[in-house]
Amino acid sequence: MGQMREFSVRKTAIFVLFFLFPCFAWAATAEDPVALKTRGNNDVIVATQLVKQADTLLKDGLSPDSMKAAAALYAQAGPLFEKALKAYVQLGPDYVSADEIKACQNGMKYCMNSLKQLREHMPEVLRARG
Repeated sequence: MGQMREFSVRKTAIFVLFFLFPCFAWAATAEDPVALKTRGNNDVIVATQLVKQADTLLKDGLSPDSMKAAAALYAQAGPLFEKALKAYVQLGPDYVSADEIKACQNGMKYCMNSLKQLREHMPEVLRARG
């Protein structure tokens, strides 16, 4: 009887470890697709606003201060586009269109290219201010 009870305890432990625990762990990390889409959309909205602010700073005139501020805004916007892109890819085509994914990719590229251009032109602006 003792061996039978020990076997039953082991079976229960194995069941809990290999079946129930992974189910609960998955349920805890699974996220409502609508909430994930909403969060991705919000990230895109904020990132787009940051990019617009940075573009406006640079259109008003190039100075070291405006270039640094614009770079900081692009550096904040890029990761937000990336975060939204990851959420959109996770959701898949049932929830997100190819255009939304492409817009996030383009936003990330725009931020990276803008930062690269600012880095390249900063020495020129500093020399001109000399």
